[in-house]
Amino acid sequence: MNLTGTETLINLGRAFAGESQAKNRYLFYAEKAKQDGYAYIEKICRYIAQNETAHAKVFFDHIVNGMPNDVNNLNIDAGYPFELKDTINNMLYAKAGETSEYETIYPNFGKIAADEGFPAIAASFNMIAAIEGEHAKIFGTLHDKLANGSLYKGDAPVVWKCDYCGYETTSKDAFMVCPVCKKPQGFVIPQIEFLH
Repeated sequence: MNLTGTETLINLGRAFAGESQAKNRYLFYAEKAKQDGYAYIEKICRYIAQNETAHAKVFFDHIVNGMPNDVNNLNIDAGYPFELKDTINNMLYAKAGETSEYETIYPNFGKIAADEGFPAIAASFNMIAAIEGEHAKIFGTLHDKLANGSLYKGDAPVVWKCDYCGYETTSKDAFMVCPVCKKPQGFVIPQIEFLH
C-alpha cells in the first residue's frame, strides 16, 4: 500500500496529531479535575486519554506502513483547540471535540479513504469515530450532571462506591466523606449508566 500523494495520507497525519493533542488535553483536564476535587472524573479523563493514545497509534501505523522507506516526515495543517477552564467547562469542550470527530471529521476521512481505495484505513476511521461518539456521551453526561448538581444524587437508592478504598453503601445520595478512608465525595464512583 502506497499512500504517497493521497488525501488519505494527509488525513491520517491530521488524525494522528489530533488524537495526540486530545490525549494531552484530557491529561490536563484530569489534573484540573483533581484540583477541583473530582478524583473520579480525573480517572475517567485519564482512561479516555489512554484511548486517544491507542487511536493515535492506529493512525501512526497506517502512515508508517503507507509511506516509502526513504520518507519520514509529513507536513500537515489543521486547527486544534486550546481550551482549559474549570472541570464543568472542560467536559463541555471535550464533548465538542469528540462530537466533531464522531459526526464529521472521521466519517469524512473514512469516505475519502474508501474512495481512494484504502478500505482498511476507512474501517479504522469509522470504528474510531464510533468510539469518539461514546466519549462524547461520557463527557456530555459528566458535564450535565455537574451542571445540574446530580453527579452525586440519585432518584432512587443506588450503590455508591469509594474509588479509593472500595467501601460501598446504598442510598439516594452519595456520602460526603467516606466513613472508612475519609476521602471526600470526589472519590465516590457515581452511578452513571456507562461507567462501570
